[in-house]
Order: sequence, then structure tokens, then C-alpha cells
Amino acid sequence: MLRHDASALFRFVLLSTTVGGVGAGCGGAVDGTTGSSGSSGSTSSSGGTSGSSGSTSSASSSGSTSSASSSGSTSSGSSGSTSSASSSGSTSSSSSGASGSSGGGGGSCLNGVTAFSEDYCCPPGTSCTNIAYGGDGDAGVACEVDCARVCAAVAPSAPQGFRSCNWNAGQLNYLCGTCGVGRVPTATEVCPLGTTVAERLARQAYYEAASVVAFERLTVALEAAGAPRALVERSRAAAKDESRHAARFAALAIAHGATPMTPRYDAAVPSLFELAVENATEGCVRETFGALVTLHQAEHAETAEIRAAFASIAEDEAEHAALSWELRAWFDGQLTSEECDRVQDAHVAATLAARGDALSAPDALDLALGLPAPDRALRMLDTLMGAMATAA
Repeated sequence: MLRHDASALFRFVLLSTTVGGVGAGCGGAVDGTTGSSGSSGSTSSSGGTSGSSGSTSSASSSGSTSSASSSGSTSSGSSGSTSSASSSGSTSSSSSGASGSSGGGGGSCLNGVTAFSEDYCCPPGTSCTNIAYGGDGDAGVACEVDCARVCAAVAPSAPQGFRSCNWNAGQLNYLCGTCGVGRVPTATEVCPLGTTVAERLARQAYYEAASVVAFERLTVALEAAGAPRALVERSRAAAKDESRHAARFAALAIAHGATPMTPRYDAAVPSLFELAVENATEGCVRETFGALVTLHQAEHAETAEIRAAFASIAEDEAEHAALSWELRAWFDGQLTSEECDRVQDAHVAATLAARGDALSAPDALDLALGLPAPDRALRMLDTLMGAMATAA
């Protein structure tokens, strides 16, 4: 999908949700193959079709935590109120702090690393859908780890929402709460949500800068794996886009009185499978929705200055979303069937949880930054997922 095609699609979706919505709408189910989303009475996430209640748990990746997007926090979750998801975004055990997407009601994201405990095991005879990804061969663990139990133990203060964990060198990385939208390197230190417009603009700049690293890593991995040259070059261009975005929002934050932090993250290089999971959740769901919310902010932020800042990155973000969906198809051709199933489960879980997160009420600062009200955010997400699945 070309940049101008993606931009046109996103603008169409935004317009259609203004006048009542087209495409997937709010009825139906979340299709395990296409990712289109709707609502029904219950939730499930094993393989094929999953439904989602109107109040499914909220969750993460980037008004910002993750890549470029600026807004409405979405997240990865699975049936019911919890979920399993990607390996992206975990931080060192010492970092637990307030973070939510640059929008989404001011929740917090707690993440870190913890040792395994038998208390984290899914009870015998129970099917837990939010399990740890990455394999536990090095850990010597004979049970299925339930990420909801991990979060309940290590981050009890985190709001109900995103529940993600994955194995890393015999330990568990975890993300719990309301985390951002987009791509960030594994173990990126959490940036506080902020209590002023200036601080939230600085947070936007922080995650835009983190996205530069995420796309640089992705580019190196794609090149090493022999991916088509066009995908490699688009990933490299996305890193340059994010660098411009970071500079734009850093300047804006400084002008308003706040200085962005420099991102700190784990230098470990993710595997191809880990990047595939990250792409399916952070890219195809959170970054994709974040791109649409960016377009909304470009039209609805309170000041012309902030509207112009979001408008300056909107087309780039639409292109990054389109790239995510094309990468999804390429990744599927590189993985085993079992790995593809796990990537798909993570994608469905992220879509379900994003619907719950879209329902979180924005605060006054979110509204000043142009984030959509919950009912419209949900229409936007549902319509966009259906449109992207059709276009991909």
C-alpha cells in the first residue's frame, strides 16, 4: 500500500466515523484472520474468531508508548479482561512508573523484569489465553505462565488493562496497565504521562525518538533475513520519519516549557519471531490506530500550533501503518506454523484490548490535544480495522 493510498484510506475512515461509520462497524466479531473488530456478548481468543464485550480490558503501545503515534492508548489483551501479547515495551525491573499513552484517560503502565514463581502458573485444567511468549526452555518451567497472575503479583497498582509477559533469558519481562501505542524497543524506560500539555508533548517526543530505534532494529533484521528491498527501504525511511517527528515535538514541548527525556532501552537484539509479534500488535493494531488518532488530533487539538504538529506527521504515520500490514504478510512466510498461530493470537488479543482501551475517558489535557471521545474512538477503531484488513 502506497503512502498516498494509506493516507486517503485513513481520511475516509475518519470522515465516515464522523457521519456514523462504515466498514466493520460495531457489530459482529473480531475475525481471527482479518482482524476486523466488532462487539458481542463474550470474549475468547483461541485461533479463529473472537468476540469482545463493549467493556473489554484496556491496554496498550503509543500516543506514544510505542512508536510514533500520538494518542489514544490502545493495548494488547486477550479474552475477558487480560491478555497475552508482544515482547515489545518491557523495561528493567527497576523501572515502574506512570505511563499511559499520550492519551487514553491518564492510566499508568508498569513494566519490568521478574523471576519466575510457581504462583504465575495457569491452574491445571484451566485454559489461560494470556500466556507468556518466547518459550521457556531455558527457564526449566513446566507450566504455562499466566500474564494476568504476573501483573497481579508484581504490579498490583496498575489499572486493569494490558497484561503482557514474555520469556527473556530465564526471566519474565512484563507490561501491566495502560501502555502506549506504536513501536518501541524492548525494555524502553517508561516516560511519565505528564500533568501539563507541555509534559505530554515532551512525552510524545520521547516515544517518537524511541521509535527511531525500533525501526532501525527492524531494518537491520529485515535486511539480514533477505526481505524484499522495498520493505527494507520503507523501514529505513520510517526511522528517518520518526527522527523528524521527535525533533518537531521536542521543539514544541520546549517552547511550552518542558524538556523531553532521552529514551533508554535494552540493547538486546530481538529475534525475527519477536519482531513479528511486535509488528502484529504494535504495528498492525496500536500504531495503526494511533495513526488514525493522529489525524483526528490534527483536526481537533485546541490550538493551531498543536494541530499543525500532528498534521505534519499524519501522512507518515499512515504509511507506517500500511507498512506494518505488509510486513505482517512477509513475516508469516518466514515463521513456522506454530509461530504464525502465536503471532495471530497476539494480533487478535491486541485488537480486542484496543477496543476496551478506546472506551477509557479522556481527561482535560487529552481533549486539549485532540483525542476523540470514547464512543467515537471505538467507531474509529472498528471501522479502521475492517478497512485495513480489506486493503491489506
